[in-house]
Amino acid sequence: MSPRPPPATATPIVYDLSGVTATIPAGTVTLTGTFTFDPSTTTLDSTNITATGPLTILTASPDIFDFPEGAFSNGILTAAISTRDDLEITFSSTLGLTADPIERVRLDTAPFAGTTVDVTGDAVPTATPEPSALALLSAALGLFLIVQRASRRVRQTTSSSTRRGLTLDRSYGDTILNWQRAGRARCRGDGAIGEGGGARGAASM
Repeated sequence: MSPRPPPATATPIVYDLSGVTATIPAGTVTLTGTFTFDPSTTTLDSTNITATGPLTILTASPDIFDFPEGAFSNGILTAAISTRDDLEITFSSTLGLTADPIERVRLDTAPFAGTTVDVTGDAVPTATPEPSALALLSAALGLFLIVQRASRRVRQTTSSSTRRGLTLDRSYGDTILNWQRAGRARCRGDGAIGEGGGARGAASM
């Protein structure tokens, strides 16, 4: 029995940071929030990660990392627009459809730059993003145009068939009328012949 192929990866995927802490000698930073990552193209679409902890590590607490800078198969790099701090998170394996433990956290902030000595937590895949309103509108418009085109073709076919039917009916009616006229003409001819024969018979008597 051949082994089953692995399930297809749904892309992009929203990951939730669950129980993530990053510790250095100066203190511990807690990371919460989500990021959207496409494993098939190694693309980081968006980040919304909140870091809280001592100001000996962070420029501000909370510090919101909301600008996706880049990604690799088992890690992401994001920045905080308000403070210009950088955050890099590395996972123990390639991101996919299963929870992935955090392996390393690196921070580059105003008071601190370096890698944490201890980390906990996982990146847990939650769902694929919902289609945008624009995509839904485009799909609906496309379906509407297809229906309209099909209806127009049906009307054109019906109209053409009706016109052909009228033409055939008119031709058939003309043929019947011509036959009737020819019959009347023959009748008049036969009557004329009969009258002539009678006149000739009376003259010979």
